[in-house]
Amino acid sequence: TLYEPSAEKDSVECEHHPGEKAIGMCVVCGKPVCGDCAVSVEKITYCDQLEHQSTAQEWAVIHSSDSEFAADAVQRNLEFAGIGTRVFSLRNHLALFWFDESVIVCVMVLRSDAEQAIAVLKELQLLDEQTDVPATRSI
Repeated sequence: TLYEPSAEKDSVECEHHPGEKAIGMCVVCGKPVCGDCAVSVEKITYCDQLEHQSTAQEWAVIHSSDSEFAADAVQRNLEFAGIGTRVFSLRNHLALFWFDESVIVCVMVLRSDAEQAIAVLKELQLLDEQTDVPATRSI
């Protein structure tokens, strides 16, 4: 769900229904959705794209950053290693507002490929030095 704004002027509008207050954001693509557009499964909010529910179950975020360039580099290296990827960027949506600017672009791999993807990123030294794992977030 979305942060509850303290003032009406801080409220976020649904991407498909301007003027309608968003109640959440899709955990896959970040699109703000109103009550009519939101799909909630086990307290997780998705947009109305059916593919996003299966994406959240079958894919894992292996890298997230504020840089499209960095995400592209990770994606290209993983694909060169034969690992399929999907990339979602919050910049693809109409409203950019108080998002955590440190997580704008997410690179995802199939959950079954996650271990191999981590090994590839480790070999390329694209891991977070503090934790020895990729800059990831779960959805």
